[in-house]
Amino acid sequence: MKSIIPFDRPVCGEDIINLRERLGISVSDMMWLLGLTAAHWGEITSDKTNESGQKKYTAPVADPAVALLARWLDAHIDDAARLVPTWPTPKELFDRLKQYPESPSMGTIDRKRLGLCLGRDATTGSRWLMKDRADSGTPANIDRLLYFVTSAIDDRGADAWVEYRRLAQHEASLRGEPNLDQAPGWPSAKSS
Repeated sequence: MKSIIPFDRPVCGEDIINLRERLGISVSDMMWLLGLTAAHWGEITSDKTNESGQKKYTAPVADPAVALLARWLDAHIDDAARLVPTWPTPKELFDRLKQYPESPSMGTIDRKRLGLCLGRDATTGSRWLMKDRADSGTPANIDRLLYFVTSAIDDRGADAWVEYRRLAQHEASLRGEPNLDQAPGWPSAKSS
């Protein structure tokens, strides 16, 4: 694949934005890939003007290491794509779980409990599983959680879900919810 970052000028924020789009990854994944904080990302990609009157995203990236990393990833796009996992969707996890029979340890597998077991309210699972949804609508922390839980289920089957479900129920009880399966959502954390 041909590089998109021009070789006749320094790397600028707009190049970073275009590279992220080329990779088809989220802003949080691109920040991770380049080792950027949210503040640094905002500084590079902002449409505000800098002290010389230039839009920040058209200005050269201040950190040469970030610019070099962006050029390397642009020139080796396949390497970049391998570094960021394809995050499973809530529907993919839901479909995997539906392959297993319900049992007291597995619990009921439905939309409500999917949302609750992933740390959200009872209605979130329904939104995630809408048929016309173009994306999963999940934040980065849920993407990571889905990745690890789905990977564990792929490796160990239903036992991994049983272990994870116990973990979720335990955390809920520590927060004051004795029965996560019946809860409308997660209670606020209680201070110790």
